Amino acid sequence: MLFVTSQACFHNLNYRQKFDKEKWTRAESKPFKMAKTLVKDSILIGQSRKQIIEMLGSSTDTLQYEKNDNLQYFTDQDTWELIIRFKG
Repeated sequence: MLFVTSQACFHNLNYRQKFDKEKWTRAESKPFKMAKTLVKDSILIGQSRKQIIEMLGSSTDTLQYEKNDNLQYFTDQDTWELIIRFKG
């Protein structure tokens, strides 16, 4: 039981992957650890839609949320996607 718990904890702490624009844009499914680092380190906070698209490229899809188009990027982890929501 201790091994499973510590393994899960280590996996959650070991998410960091430096953003590499070339690797990101080449990948159809975006690297999960890279996406998680963008979120956990608040790298995208305060950036405009245009700035984010310049950094990440076109999104996989757009979502409507509270009457705003939001960007969605699918990752190489089937259960996780990066959704960027913009305030009105």
